[in-house]
Amino acid sequence: MGELEEKISQLDPSGEYYVVCRTGHRSDIACQRLTEKGFKSVRNVTPGMSQWAYEVEKEEDQ
Repeated sequence: MGELEEKISQLDPSGEYYVVCRTGHRSDIACQRLTEKGFKSVRNVTPGMSQWAYEVEKEEDQ
C-alpha cells in the first residue's frame, strides 16, 4: 500500500490484478485507488491472507 502511488506508473491499466493484504481492508483501498486511476480489471482477494490455509512461500534475502 505504501508503495502503490509511487509504482502505479509501472503497471499496465489494461492488465488484470488481484490485490491481497492480511485482512482485505488495505487491499480494498488499493483496489479503489487503482480503479480511480483507470484500471478496469482489479479484484480484492478477501478475506485476505489471515484466512489462507496453505503454506506461504517467503522471498529469500537477495
